[in-house]
Amino acid sequence: QGNSVYNQLRRYLERPTDAYNASAALLDSWTETNPSNSVPRITSSPFSSELDSRYIEDASFLRLRTITLGYTLNNALPAGRNLPLNIRLFATAQNLITLTGYKGYDPEVAQGIDLGTFPMPRTFLFGVNISL
Repeated sequence: QGNSVYNQLRRYLERPTDAYNASAALLDSWTETNPSNSVPRITSSPFSSELDSRYIEDASFLRLRTITLGYTLNNALPAGRNLPLNIRLFATAQNLITLTGYKGYDPEVAQGIDLGTFPMPRTFLFGVNISL
């Protein structure tokens, strides 16, 4: 699915004026001896990393959301039994794989703004259905 996302979490991590962890990208920020074009110079101004198009990232992705594999055993009881028994074995996986070049946690975010919320968990379900 094609998608562009504003990576707000990356913006927070690239602000050197905040009182929490910062991104290693700041080590490559602009200086006179390192005229980097990707990370602006470090300044005490809180406006140095406000809304900026450099935080808009391609968040195109391909996701295998749900897959179920099952097998049904019809008349599973040995011959000579009067009771027909069907057994179905199955396994389901959700959020098995996401293929993307997006740097954030999850390319599928509400309103196109990634606030750093955790992605949907990967879950596995195994089961047996027995019916007469």
